Amino acid sequence: MRMSMSTESSFICVPLEDDIKHKEQILEFTIDREAGYSQSKNSIIGLEAYLKRCAWDEDSNHEVKIYLIKDINNGSIAAYFGLKAGMVASSGSESLSPEQKAIILKSFKREHLFPEVLPGIEISHFAVNDDYRRRVSKDSSKLIKGLAAYFYPAFIYPIIEDVANKIGVTLIYLYAAGDHKLVSYYKKVFGFEALQEKDFYIPLEPRYDDGCTFMYRLLP
Repeated sequence: MRMSMSTESSFICVPLEDDIKHKEQILEFTIDREAGYSQSKNSIIGLEAYLKRCAWDEDSNHEVKIYLIKDINNGSIAAYFGLKAGMVASSGSESLSPEQKAIILKSFKREHLFPEVLPGIEISHFAVNDDYRRRVSKDSSKLIKGLAAYFYPAFIYPIIEDVANKIGVTLIYLYAAGDHKLVSYYKKVFGFEALQEKDFYIPLEPRYDDGCTFMYRLLP
């Protein structure tokens, strides 16, 4: 079921820490495909587990800014996303081979220098609440679709654009978890690109995003 226009106009975006009641409300957030995810030794795995166990503390410590997208009519959380300042290193050349890039990366680890460092904004988290989708779907066997495609331009990008009008920002980037379907989705719907051999970007991948696919979109 695709989202109707009447549904599109009934959401607001609020910071997680705006209301102490959000601490309890986020416990109802569900992502069906992450049902089997658990806490590893070094990190919290999965967007649902992150929201419930880590988001409040990391937001309070200014490590990330978490936003909730809520249904105006009933106050339910429809989705959440996180934004943080970041950077992407660059080899400074579009003609380097993967081997040459690897040499530059080793040089960085030794000397802490890159030919170029580009300012960016990372979309660190973005997920739609499957429990909410079930409740607003007329047929529970066919969950409402199109929410993420609407939320990104309606709520996420305007914040990024506002920041980019005030400070230097070259690109938006994220780390896509899961299989190639999610990578294809971000490319088709949001205009992000995965790294190609010709690209001269060198992402500094956090441990939390180990195994994810780095994707980026240059700002106009």
